[in-house]
Amino acid sequence: MDFLKHLKSNEMKIAFCGDSFCGDITNDNYPSWPYLVAKEFNGTITGKGLNGNALFHSYEELLHVVDETDYVVFCITDPHRIANRHRLPITVANTEYLVDYVSRGEADWIARKYSVTNKIVEKTLRAGGLYFTDLMSFEFHDMAQKGILMQIDNHMLEKGKKCIWFSCFDNSMQGYIPKSGPIINTTLTNLAFSEVKHLSPKEQDEMLFDDNRVNHFNEENNKNMANLIIDVIKNDNFNSRENIKIEDYFND
Repeated sequence: MDFLKHLKSNEMKIAFCGDSFCGDITNDNYPSWPYLVAKEFNGTITGKGLNGNALFHSYEELLHVVDETDYVVFCITDPHRIANRHRLPITVANTEYLVDYVSRGEADWIARKYSVTNKIVEKTLRAGGLYFTDLMSFEFHDMAQKGILMQIDNHMLEKGKKCIWFSCFDNSMQGYIPKSGPIINTTLTNLAFSEVKHLSPKEQDEMLFDDNRVNHFNEENNKNMANLIIDVIKNDNFNSRENIKIEDYFND
C-alpha cells in the first residue's frame, strides 16, 4: 500500500519530547509547529515538551505514551538542567530570578502547575542555586546526558518508532548521533537567535528573558519547522543521518 494512503487510513499519533521548543501545541496567537504537523495528518498529539525541564523528565513523560505513539519528535535540551523529585524546571538561568518572584508571592502559578506548595518551590529553587554554585560537576551532567540519549535511542529502536531529532543547544547531543532517525544540522537556539539578530544586545537579552514567541519562533519559522517535519514523514525517510539541511527550510 502507498505510504501516504496508509498514513491517511490510520490515525497518526505523534509525541513531541523535549523542552520549551516543543512545549506549545496550540493555535492561539498563531499556529505552533506541532499543531501544524498534527493538523496536516489529522493526527493526535500524545505528548508535548516540558518548559525548562531536564531531559530525564521529558523522557519520563514519553514512557507513558510510547506504546501508543507512532512518531516521536525530539527537541533535546541543555544537559545542565537539574532533575528533581518535584519535577520543577531548574536551570542555571532561572533559579535566582524565580526565587525572587516566589519570595515576593508573585509566582503562585508555579506551585499550582506542579501541585506543590510555594514553600516547596522556594526551597527547591534555593537548593538548586546552591547546587549550581557549590556542588555541580558539569562534566557529570554532560556524561549523564549522553547516557540518557543512548538509552532513549535504543528504546526507540526496540519499539520500532519513527523519530526526528533536533538539538536545542550546542551541547545538547554531547556528540551523540542517534540511530533511530535523522537529526538537524544546526541547533534550534541558532534559529531562534536568527530572528532577533537585528536587535541590540540589550534588546535581545530582554526578549529572550521574556520570550512571548510560540516555541521561541515567529509565525513564519513555526511554519518552516512544520514543513520540515511534514516532508520527512511524507517521504518516510527516517534513516539515521546528520543531513537534514536547515537551509532548505529556513532563511538566514
